[in-house]
Amino acid sequence: MHKLYHTKPYRAESWRVSEELAGSVAQSQKTVQKAIKDIRTKIEIESDFGEPTGETAFLYQPKAYVVIGCLDEFRTDKDVNEQKYSSFELFRRNIVNPEIITFDELYERAKFIVQYSEAENSDLNGVEEIEAYIAEAPDSFLEEFSEPDPFAEDEIPF
Repeated sequence: MHKLYHTKPYRAESWRVSEELAGSVAQSQKTVQKAIKDIRTKIEIESDFGEPTGETAFLYQPKAYVVIGCLDEFRTDKDVNEQKYSSFELFRRNIVNPEIITFDELYERAKFIVQYSEAENSDLNGVEEIEAYIAEAPDSFLEEFSEPDPFAEDEIPF
């Protein structure tokens, strides 16, 4: 699996991102630019027989994602290496496109969506019912959200 950060600090308390991460960001940005150029911003949809369907699609700034590494890379035997982690977080939060996400974060987002969908599909109609479902959920479900996590985001994981 590709690393998120370089093996040596760039300067005191400052770690540069790995070549794989920097390269994947550049490649993703170029791919989006080429897509806009080649596909154009407005597409008239046609059937398989070339007939216009009356549908139009617009492409202005497609969202791109880079999935790389794992947040465990920042863990040591005792705790989180905050210098490495903060350097990575500052980098990715200041990159508008693509969104940089780790494999474990992608897994957690998918798990959250599945759990939310299961709550929604159990005849719950609204936020209050979903909150009640979560409050009555087994401890294993609640443990995921109850302990402080040094890698926790301030926002919903998607």
